[in-house]
Formats: sequence, C-alpha cells, structure tokens
Amino acid sequence: NGMMRSRLTRKNLLNGYRFLLKCDGCPPIYSNNQNLIELIKLCGGICLQEIKDQPPNTVTIVLCQDSFLVGKRELYEQCQHIYISFLKPEWLLASVTKYLLEPMEDYEVVPS
Repeated sequence: NGMMRSRLTRKNLLNGYRFLLKCDGCPPIYSNNQNLIELIKLCGGICLQEIKDQPPNTVTIVLCQDSFLVGKRELYEQCQHIYISFLKPEWLLASVTKYLLEPMEDYEVVPS
C-alpha cells in the first residue's frame, strides 16, 4: 500500500534522484509539467533545467516520450555512457503511487 508506505518510510522516495523534464506532462492525468515537478519535489527529487554534470551517488533521469529520441541515437548513447536514463513520465506516477521505485526497464525510452 503506497499511502501507508509513504507515511512509515523515513526516507524520501526520490532522494538522490535528479530529473530533466522533456515531456508535456503525463496525459491524460497531467496536461503540463507543473504537477510532475511538484511530485518530484515532494518526494525529495531535484528538477534540472539542464544537465551539466553527473555527481556521484545521484541518479539522473530524463522524463520524455518516445518521440523525444527520434533521430537522437548519439545523444542517447552519450547519456547511457554516463548513466543517464530516459524514461516515460508514467514511471514517476507508478513509483509515487506505490511509493516504491518501479523497474526502469518497463518504462525506458530508446531511440527509434
């Protein structure tokens, strides 16, 4: 039960996670990124305007739709090399709902 887990857990779900949002919300639930940003911050995550570095002991995730990586295989490979993941925003919603990090592989975005 995600609600009970969120109250009983002393650690924020997204502590050590940084997010760059390259999506337009998470339709049909959220039509813009403002609600996603609020969720990230409430769960202890950090929202970035751009990625300048990859500090140790952090996880950087780009939230995006499949269309974001069309024709961007080189960018994808460079980011994979420094452990930056591209995930659909549904990963965030599923994780927050359960207050348990969902497997990233189920929500991974890869270039087509």
